[in-house]
Amino acid sequence: MPKYQINATIKKPGGGPVKWTHYSDFPMTAEECRKNFSKEKEAGKCFSVDVHISDFICKEIHHYSVPEESRMVLSRQELLRLMRLTEDVPDVRQELLNRLLSGKKLTGRDEQDIRRLWQETQRKHYA
Repeated sequence: MPKYQINATIKKPGGGPVKWTHYSDFPMTAEECRKNFSKEKEAGKCFSVDVHISDFICKEIHHYSVPEESRMVLSRQELLRLMRLTEDVPDVRQELLNRLLSGKKLTGRDEQDIRRLWQETQRKHYA
């Protein structure tokens, strides 16, 4: 089921504009948004509040899942392979060591980052 993000600028009489963000299972129109923030005059009360809505946007948002392999913890063999790959590139090797010494377990995402850094360094070196 899609989710919707609703953004609007709401201005009540006598007040400044306020940015508003809301997440909903259903789309909303600017008029529905105005009605949500406006107050009808009630019996026994002497006023009502009508708000002005501007910059109204209602958009469908999609949730993308992170690939499973990027969350998997690297094995000892994969770590050794990365260490061999980076041994001749000091900056990338230092980044790998920093990540290892941070105490967190390295994942596929870390491996992708290290390989990307290695490729960029190689490209600069041989360009």
